[in-house]
Amino acid sequence: MIPFLRTLALLLLLVQGIPALASRQLDKERVDIEGMATNAVRAKALLELATSHAEKDVNLSLMHAHDALGLARLSGNDELVHDALTLIAKAQLELGLHAEYMKSTLEALEISRARQDAVSMAADLRALALAYRHSLRPDRAIQESRNALAILLQTKDTVAIDMAYRGLVEELILGGAHQEALRICDQALDRARERGLRHVALLGGAREIHGLRDREEIADLVHFHRRPPSVDGSL
Repeated sequence: MIPFLRTLALLLLLVQGIPALASRQLDKERVDIEGMATNAVRAKALLELATSHAEKDVNLSLMHAHDALGLARLSGNDELVHDALTLIAKAQLELGLHAEYMKSTLEALEISRARQDAVSMAADLRALALAYRHSLRPDRAIQESRNALAILLQTKDTVAIDMAYRGLVEELILGGAHQEALRICDQALDRARERGLRHVALLGGAREIHGLRDREEIADLVHFHRRPPSVDGSL
């Protein structure tokens, strides 16, 4: 029994020491960053830390992103401020902080608009659409998704355009606008044909949307992918 108790005591000490080890590691990370030259450099380092912790510790990621935001503001670098707000918003969404997510997303959008960065603007609008979805405002979610697509159609970023089509179709389906979703699917397919690609919106063959059981099942099927053309050239 004594060896067992000794082993148990050692295990308890080890478990109790884990938070202390994590705290010391965090202190080391912060000391390393504080020794860097400028606010911009420190902000970038904190953003990297926030990104690295995003999947394993969302709260820690959010803390680093908030610290990065403060330094980014001091540096006067709007791009860094935008990057920090984007990471903050992602963490807030992960934590279910939907009101805070909306606020951070709107602030990021304001910056991307001021910078006239089309791709960032569209990404922020798509994030805003998601915020409206969580706020049970499908009309606004659809509108912001339309706005994101309209901006990207003026660019040559085909990957971003395809994702914007997907986002709009998802919001239309969730909002019950099935006919409009099919029309947008057709637009996406036409653009794919023009580019010699085989992007397909899997909505029950993109024509059988009303045969699906419910809107959740439809939403699960909405995605774009590539495949080689068939022999007869059909989709």
